[in-house]
Amino acid sequence: MEKSKQDIIIWWTRIVRNIILTICVPISIFYGATLYTKHISILDAHIELLKETQYDKALSLLKAQKELYQREKKELNDRIAFLESSGNNKEEINKLRRQLDKEKIHQELRDEQNKMLKFNKKELKEYMDREFDDFKLKSWDDL
Repeated sequence: MEKSKQDIIIWWTRIVRNIILTICVPISIFYGATLYTKHISILDAHIELLKETQYDKALSLLKAQKELYQREKKELNDRIAFLESSGNNKEEINKLRRQLDKEKIHQELRDEQNKMLKFNKKELKEYMDREFDDFKLKSWDDL
């Protein structure tokens, strides 16, 4: 039984296809699973970094607000002292004192927020963990 040239080509094509399916597909799946696991670990690390930087941003913002308040307080006190020494503008002095009192109240509120953040650092981290828990990704083995 003579095989034609076309039959031989078809036979070799089927063998090559079967070899590719048998060897290459499992290798591709394994390689994809490895990349997926690495990607998951990178995303988890990125989420942890975001949690830490958000907390640090809140503290640095409160610190900057306090420094700004102290500068404004000093400027207002200097201006009040200057106006009092000149003896004029009692209305302007009262206006500046009201502004100083208002700023003092705002600063006390910011100080309370700062204390709460420092005191509740553990609770804040737990809250962030709960909020980001939906984004916790599982590895390939957990699926």
